[in-house]
Amino acid sequence: MWENEQNKRKRRRVARGIFILIFCTIILELFWSLLQDSANNPMHISAVLSSDYHLISDKYADKLSNGVSYQSHNRNPVFVFHFDGKYRLVSYRIDLNSDSSLSKVLEVSNRSVYSSSFVIYNTFPNALFFTYKYRSVQGKPVAHIYMTLAGDSLQHIVKNDSIISDYLICKNMSIRYEAEEPFDIFVVGPDRLFGVTAKFPMDLLLLKKDSTLQLMILTPDDPETGIAPDLLYNIVTGK
Repeated sequence: MWENEQNKRKRRRVARGIFILIFCTIILELFWSLLQDSANNPMHISAVLSSDYHLISDKYADKLSNGVSYQSHNRNPVFVFHFDGKYRLVSYRIDLNSDSSLSKVLEVSNRSVYSSSFVIYNTFPNALFFTYKYRSVQGKPVAHIYMTLAGDSLQHIVKNDSIISDYLICKNMSIRYEAEEPFDIFVVGPDRLFGVTAKFPMDLLLLKKDSTLQLMILTPDDPETGIAPDLLYNIVTGK
């Protein structure tokens, strides 16, 4: 009986050892994969002339200051500009694998989410008062876009097959391209005391041209001030 009990203990120790070994192997493989993603997508920061940015109308072109381009090795750049001396414009192009209408490509849900775990993101904390993160992986054309929006006072300014313009007091926003994959882009308000996430006013615009979708965000430099709900739409369309 004593020998049987010893054998049981040995089997339990062996089983625990095997479990720990498998767990450590999985963690090491995940860590190595994240390091490879980061190494293969270093961020390059460069100045960009406002005259080289052609997504706003001529009516407002003189209000756009020279900006900064943040580009990972295998992704489209993220542009950050000053507008009218008191706003920040963030712009990123998503490539689509077909020239489909927005209604077929985009699915939006109004809910709050958290940033994906065990994923390496690039960010540029000194450029914005809020956090804009995007994955350190190679970009590729996508068939679908899943977006979440969380916040207050949501207003739909325009919605058709080529442009969507919204305004909200944003808590967080996310974009991914498969329903169950990690978020590719995650936007969240600044942290406050006791783990509270501050909300901030934001104009959001999605502009489809051929097989590309331009994601544009306009916020005030000072999150305590407001922004006209249709300002970004007017800047792009020349209203």
